[in-house]
Amino acid sequence: TLTGTAGKPVFIVSTSQGTRWNIDPRGTRTISWTDVRDSNNANATAIDVTGQNCINSGNNLNWTFGSNPNFTWIAAADGNWNVGSNWQGGAAPGPSDPALFNGASVKNCTINVTDVGSILISSGYTGTITQGNGITLTGLAQVNGTFTSGAYSFSSSGDIMRYGGTMNASSTTS
Repeated sequence: TLTGTAGKPVFIVSTSQGTRWNIDPRGTRTISWTDVRDSNNANATAIDVTGQNCINSGNNLNWTFGSNPNFTWIAAADGNWNVGSNWQGGAAPGPSDPALFNGASVKNCTINVTDVGSILISSGYTGTITQGNGITLTGLAQVNGTFTSGAYSFSSSGDIMRYGGTMNASSTTS
């Protein structure tokens, strides 16, 4: 069982990017909100996480991920947070929605709203997320990419977890 949440996902990634690690699960598989990279499922049965808000960060064998969850950044060019076409599902995430940045698009995002749900910047995202104003969010988990607040502050009612990437912040409150 690997059960994360939008604000606290589970990360199962290789310590050496590009080098696969092996997994051979037995019995019932319960997996949600998990970011997977460089995994080799040695079991004959594929690990199916379709519809479980799991992230395929690349180089995985014998996994089935399905489509990106709603509120995944899919912009074709650098763009603004509030533009619905930049997001899977056709609508920008609201204050109670988890926003996901992964390898589906590595284009830069400018946050031009004030109330943001949780933000997950997975290992597949290499772009930059920049605040265009002060924001309030419910949590931030960062594995890769760049988060820049510039001259703006942000406050969080949840956890701010950094496992990698770059954070340029002028001030934070949690």
